[in-house]
Amino acid sequence: MGRSQHVRHKHPVVANARRIAARLEQIAKKRANRAAAAEAIGQRRRGCWSDEEVAVLVEKESELKKTGVKQINAAIARFLPGKTAKQVGSKRADLGRTPV
Repeated sequence: MGRSQHVRHKHPVVANARRIAARLEQIAKKRANRAAAAEAIGQRRRGCWSDEEVAVLVEKESELKKTGVKQINAAIARFLPGKTAKQVGSKRADLGRTPV
């Protein structure tokens, strides 16, 4: 019987604690690497709306409503690089600017 098998069978609490600690360290490293890579290429966390993007959304919404555009979410998304029509629609709903 190898040492790791012995530890796993005879000392399960210790073995599990080591395994969990190693896994948590692995996850932390992966998150740090992803954050560093995103920062290096100028990306920010997905799902976050900056104050400027929200301001553009509100401004363009009022402009486009006056012109009578049918697909307003898609039209607003054209002014917000990196945002889809679905994301724009969800944000408008979150802001209470459109009926759900």
